[in-house]
Amino acid sequence: ENDRRQWEEERAKFLKELNIWEQKMERWKKPSRTWEEDHRRWEEDMCRWQDDHRRWEEDMRRWEQDGRKGQPPQEPLPPLQFDKAELEAEHRRWHESRGRFEAELKKWEE
Repeated sequence: ENDRRQWEEERAKFLKELNIWEQKMERWKKPSRTWEEDHRRWEEDMCRWQDDHRRWEEDMRRWEQDGRKGQPPQEPLPPLQFDKAELEAEHRRWHESRGRFEAELKKWEE
């Protein structure tokens, strides 16, 4: 009976770990977006922002004509554009720091 309980506990632990690994594999299988896709998305955001900005300028003119009653319209913020080199450098820094952390952890465990 004791052996069976121990076996079931180990089996449950193994299945839980297997499930975690399967989830990680699913995440790794998903294709990551390319730089071109991100840039295209930024261009779409920029077009949307230009439209919003034109509407905001019209709203500001109307607000001025109405004698500045109430709160002024909120100006839309432009979309952020990341430089490819900056993103790659950030990615590299993250991996380097992670590698150092894992090396320190390994030393400490030994």
